[in-house]
Amino acid sequence: MSISNVGNVGNVGNVGNVGNVGNVGNVGNVGNVGNVGNVGAEAISAPASGALIMARDGIVGDPALPATRPDHLPFNDPSNLERWDSASRLAALHVEVKTGLSIHAVDASGATPAQASVQYQSGAAAPVDLVTLVRPSEDVFLAQIPAVRSMADLRADRASEILAQVGEIISFISLPVSMNLARYSWTLELLQAIILPVISIEKAMKNTMACRRPPEYDAAIQPMISTPAHSTYPSGHATEAFAIAEVLSALIDREDAQTQMALHAARVAQNRVVAGVHFPIDNMAGAALGKSLVQLILARIGVGTSTSMTVNPDASHAAFQLADLAAGFDGTATGPYTPGAALATVDAPLLKCIFDKAANEWT
Repeated sequence: MSISNVGNVGNVGNVGNVGNVGNVGNVGNVGNVGNVGNVGAEAISAPASGALIMARDGIVGDPALPATRPDHLPFNDPSNLERWDSASRLAALHVEVKTGLSIHAVDASGATPAQASVQYQSGAAAPVDLVTLVRPSEDVFLAQIPAVRSMADLRADRASEILAQVGEIISFISLPVSMNLARYSWTLELLQAIILPVISIEKAMKNTMACRRPPEYDAAIQPMISTPAHSTYPSGHATEAFAIAEVLSALIDREDAQTQMALHAARVAQNRVVAGVHFPIDNMAGAALGKSLVQLILARIGVGTSTSMTVNPDASHAAFQLADLAAGFDGTATGPYTPGAALATVDAPLLKCIFDKAANEWT
């Protein structure tokens, strides 16, 4: 399943493609979200355009100017989104969703390791840490090499999954709810509206952390896919998989489906370790980053709450544990996760409009 363009809801695209920020739903480029393959069908062939010119010239003549004029649409009204093409909606939503988010990096000092936080500023208040990732030492990464080596034994069994997940992961995360894209077009737009900003934050955190991939520690790893050309920590697949699962879980009030989607997200993340391009600690950080970002974004539309989180994996954390992640977000310091205080948020009315439409698809 792939989303070849935003206007084509029968095609899922590459929302899970961590290798290309601009290929989430094939939205062109993050900086060019306003022109997504001419979703509004503005581009037509030269012969067709010439035919339209001739048709007008043959009919219009020189009529009197119209005696009436249309009124403006409501000013600054979220419901106006319904009138625009999906690419234009995504461009507007991208600005709103990212409002208040920034990266704050702190260099290592003495015994204190380097760390970076995604900060959120609510209105005129001072920025506060949403999720803080502590940079593991080189020795911590090295200690995980045996785990990465041992996971290679699963490559033959999981090859088809791993190769498919290089391109997209929505179809895997949504498998428990059988998300037919012709029926759930607003859900797809909601995912794009949230995941695109999540990916940009994820890439910024990767750039800040600048941690080497497993093959740079051990020549015996020999990944089964091309090693991505960006930092290993945090894992982008883990970030996006858990972000997608968090969004869908907010829409779908079924505990059995929510549990299964979390399990699929964990498997997507683990498959990147199996492939030889990630360490288990990358997934610990990525999963928390994805969940934290989505919980903040949803809190801005009155869905759930947002709590700060610190992730500090060390040599004692040999494997990514879904139970530790769940406990951390339930308020219990477990494994590498230490929860903090609740965050105040500013409303996101445009996103709420899209969320409500998506939620109606699941009633």
